[in-house]
Amino acid sequence: MSQKLKLLDGAIKGLRNVGIGGVVGTGLYGAANAAFPEYLGQDAKTALERDGDKYEFDPSMGDKGGYRVKRGLLETLSDKFTRRESAIQERGKYNRQQDLLALPSIDAAVQLNPEFKKQIEGDGDEDIYIADANTVKDKASLIKEITPLSDESRSDLFLKDVGELRQIRKNLMQKDEADEITRKADIKYYLPQNVEARRVANTDRMDILESRLADRQFQQIQSQNNFQLQMDQLGLANRRYDMEASRNERKDRRETLGILLQGLRNVQNNLVNY
Repeated sequence: MSQKLKLLDGAIKGLRNVGIGGVVGTGLYGAANAAFPEYLGQDAKTALERDGDKYEFDPSMGDKGGYRVKRGLLETLSDKFTRRESAIQERGKYNRQQDLLALPSIDAAVQLNPEFKKQIEGDGDEDIYIADANTVKDKASLIKEITPLSDESRSDLFLKDVGELRQIRKNLMQKDEADEITRKADIKYYLPQNVEARRVANTDRMDILESRLADRQFQQIQSQNNFQLQMDQLGLANRRYDMEASRNERKDRRETLGILLQGLRNVQNNLVNY
């Protein structure tokens, strides 16, 4: 294998000197391809399937680490030679995304909410995705109870957090219970026996109301009669008073007239005697 590596290294240097597009470069590439058919002339997908390399977390990348496909020396050289380094990384990222989507918990979450699939990326944290998948399951359970009582779509409900969905479910269930009570009350209200009972009760009530109205009317008439009687009695008393006053006045005038006449007679008598 060391001899092959030397040959490959020489081929790469030769291509660098003359250019990949030159005649010599073409010849060197052909020679290298013939010597290493298992490493050259393959796309990124085939190369990764052959080598079994994975897109894995590398703590040495940057300050916080990152994901990349770790390649061996010979694989790295062949990637450089065929200019598929970026393709290898992209394919590795895609392969890991598919592996994540195939996890039972994530797959189940995607079945419940297809939009969740868009959140899964090849360079994401598997533990976070599993936790998010469990959240999707919790939401789906709540949404299953909400949708029969709400006009909101499942996609819109999935955008809400679990706490908000629980409050929505509580409000809707309380409203549904109130509606059910009203519905049962309406059914009971229109049952034939209840309709008849209300009719009898209404008849009795009308009888009572009519009786009370008649009593009030009688009392009003009686009050009016009493008032009229009192007014008549007052008028009679006034007339009696006026008659009595007239008699007294006539009596006083007669007495006064008698006194005057008596005085005149006395004067006359005295004149005669004088």
